[in-house]
Amino acid sequence: MPVLWWQWNGIRFLEAFLVMLLPTLGMGVSFPLAGKMAVPGLDRLAASLGRLGFWNTLGGVTGSF
Repeated sequence: MPVLWWQWNGIRFLEAFLVMLLPTLGMGVSFPLAGKMAVPGLDRLAASLGRLGFWNTLGGVTGSF
């Protein structure tokens, strides 16, 4: 019995979802943890998180190349 187009695409989607699930969760957890380590006190919260966001974005752009 041949596999229908939508079944084939559904299987590929499920495979891609399962492959990307753990790395995505890891990246989602890493930024708040890095923020917790980078902020020495509430008086420097905005500057510290802004700097951390800059480096995170720069790393993502560099990693895409």
